[in-house]
Amino acid sequence: MPTSTVIGAGPAGCTAAILLARAGWSVTLIEQHPFPRHKVCGECLSHLGFQVLTRLNLADEFLSANPTPLTQTLLHAPDGSSASIPLPHPMFGLSRHRLDPLLLTQAQQAGATLLTPYRCESLSPTTIRNLQNNEI
Repeated sequence: MPTSTVIGAGPAGCTAAILLARAGWSVTLIEQHPFPRHKVCGECLSHLGFQVLTRLNLADEFLSANPTPLTQTLLHAPDGSSASIPLPHPMFGLSRHRLDPLLLTQAQQAGATLLTPYRCESLSPTTIRNLQNNEI
């Protein structure tokens, strides 16, 4: 069985872990921060991102988390005037506090092994440190 180590259990890392585990790989997913976590960045899922979740058969799981549909862009000028521009495809707003555990759970259900709180400090040779007891 091929093996892989994925560093970081954010949306990209979990997606990679899901795909690799579903393809029969032995996957170790390394994350240094505990979940769930609040992060301001990445709380908007683009139409392309939603298409990726659809191809992963995770669209229903994502929608069950009640994301906020985003259908337009609003621009406000300093003079008080505004413009509303419809988006060509809907996007979704969902906190990373909810999205990250959703994807992490799916990665683990696909067979990925999670190491947290761990940090990869070197790839050659591979050095992974446990952040609770500082052991390598």
